[in-house]
Amino acid sequence: MTHGDKMEVVKRGRWLYAGSRSLEVLIVRQERWHGTGDDEDPLELRDDRDVECFRVLFETVDGCEPHFAGGDQHLTVEDAIHAVETLVGATLQWDP
Repeated sequence: MTHGDKMEVVKRGRWLYAGSRSLEVLIVRQERWHGTGDDEDPLELRDDRDVECFRVLFETVDGCEPHFAGGDQHLTVEDAIHAVETLVGATLQWDP
């Protein structure tokens, strides 16, 4: 993420890392798709563009202040939710 990105949390939840440590996961709305910059990727993945999208952020496990590491981007919130649920499994609990 670059400084100045506007992000709104649209979904928040918790999951168990290594079966015992509760960590937060966020889905945030962004106004800019951050491209890969890889010339071998299709244009829609390679180039930055101004479009509403959703990024998954995972709380880190480094023991310091809460910090979030960026996950993947999705064009819909439903796709982002599905990606998180697939990745972390049954321990995930979304906030109401």
